[in-house]
Amino acid sequence: MGPRFDFLAYEASEFNSELDDVTAQIHEAATIRLQETYHELLSAADKCVREAEALDDHAEWDVARQLRQLEERRAIERERVVGWLALIFIVILLDLKLKKLKARLDMTHPARGPYRGKGWLDKLTDEYRERFGIDLRSNGTAFSFIEELVLARNSVVHNGGKPSKEYLREFTKPRLVDEQGAILFSNKHFKEAVQVLKDYVDWLVRELIYICRGERVAGPLRVFTH
Repeated sequence: MGPRFDFLAYEASEFNSELDDVTAQIHEAATIRLQETYHELLSAADKCVREAEALDDHAEWDVARQLRQLEERRAIERERVVGWLALIFIVILLDLKLKKLKARLDMTHPARGPYRGKGWLDKLTDEYRERFGIDLRSNGTAFSFIEELVLARNSVVHNGGKPSKEYLREFTKPRLVDEQGAILFSNKHFKEAVQVLKDYVDWLVRELIYICRGERVAGPLRVFTH
């Protein structure tokens, strides 16, 4: 008889695929298309500027220059919105994955809720602690980043992209707020977040596998061997 199919390991693999093969591809395609649109619009604006210069029409030239500057500002805001969409998407993926992972153990470790918490992440943290003896916060650096991602996402969805009081209270040096005081989820942030989430879910799956084997959870630095 061959080895049994490991549904928990499958969930980790599926999560990586959702991030690498779907989310990252969509994000890259959107970013490239934005750049193309920006250059097209900027080229058209430059043409208007040159035509006004050729006609020696100062008023028309001034309008054309203002339109060019407007396109530059609009390009920045479009890029910001694409970042917001990516942020919302990966937070949703994480939420769904944490719920699917715990559901895999409903038969052996049934829920005894309700579980406490202000938001979905707090409630899941309480549930994982109560049901499996796993403290999601013990993977400290990663969990802190995840908390910031969630609060930034909430600020986008519920506060128009302005960081909420809760976000600024929890993170006095927020990494996802720009100089204009708005949520900014850049390409660099996106790549960092994808790697952190992949590593975090991989760690959690390993811990759950040990739980299924009846072994003691050792925490985020446990090295998993097949």
